[in-house]
Amino acid sequence: MAEKMQEKGITRKRTYPVWAWYAYDGKRKKPDLRCSGHLPRGSKGVCIAFDGCENEALLSNFDQWHAVLNDWYLCRDDKEDAHFEKHPQRLNKAVVRKSWDKIFDLTFGSVDLWGPMNERPIQACVPIIYNHQIHNVIRFIAR
Repeated sequence: MAEKMQEKGITRKRTYPVWAWYAYDGKRKKPDLRCSGHLPRGSKGVCIAFDGCENEALLSNFDQWHAVLNDWYLCRDDKEDAHFEKHPQRLNKAVVRKSWDKIFDLTFGSVDLWGPMNERPIQACVPIIYNHQIHNVIRFIAR
C-alpha cells in the first residue's frame, strides 16, 4: 500500500499508511462497533472519525485485499477462478502480483463473486491524519 501511495503521488516518500474505512459495507461509512470481528473479544479499541480528501487517499476493495494478504491470484469471477484451479501452472509470481493491482479498480469483478458495487467494503489508506481533520473519537471494548 505504501508503494502504491507513492506511485500515485499521494505521498512523496514511502511511509506506513494509516488504514481507514471509506465505505464499511457500501451503505455505511463507519463500522457498527456493537458487532464482533473488529478486534479480539474484550480488547480495547479506538475508532477515530475524520474528514479527508479522496485525492489524498488510496482506495481499494477490502474483500479483494485478502488475495494480496494470502498471496492468491485475484480472479474477476468464478469462471476465471475455475480456470486457474484447473491450470495452476499458468500462474507464476509475476502474474499473481500483477492481478493485485485490480483491488484499486473499485468496479473490478463480477457481482456474483464480489457483490453489488453499492455494497462493497472500501478501505482507504492515508499517509497521515491531522488533528484538525478529527471530528469524533470513540473508545470501545470489542465484542
